[in-house]
Amino acid sequence: MATLVAWQLLPLVHIFTRWLDFANYHLPGWVGWVGVATLASALLVLSSAYKALGADWSPKLDVREGQRLVTNGIYSLVRHPIYAGMWLWTVSQPLVVQNWIAGWAMLVLFMPLYLSRVRREEAMLLECFGEEYQIYMRNTGRVFPLLFRRTH
Repeated sequence: MATLVAWQLLPLVHIFTRWLDFANYHLPGWVGWVGVATLASALLVLSSAYKALGADWSPKLDVREGQRLVTNGIYSLVRHPIYAGMWLWTVSQPLVVQNWIAGWAMLVLFMPLYLSRVRREEAMLLECFGEEYQIYMRNTGRVFPLLFRRTH
């Protein structure tokens, strides 16, 4: 819930009120455009991930009975494109929302969530999908595509 507040609510408070103006900073205009491009990339990655998952998406750490391991689309490049999209968003936010609170809160709150959750998620997927997931892990990066795929 705290991540949602940092991700969505604080930027809106900053945009529509003056409550956080004391924490503003200013970057060159081109930096804001880099942030916009990064945010657009985040949205593209996230929408591709949700599309590939379809009905298999869940906000909870669970695997439903009969669920298949998704390895197509963006999942052929990275195992966790939703986290990749969230990292892109996290990087873009302080570039677009130039405020020490509304811009940086996402990084402060998303990092511990990611670090605690991704290992548990991979352990769950290994338990559920076994060797199929091990092979998939060797051939894809966690949140960044591998430069060289391992086949052994």
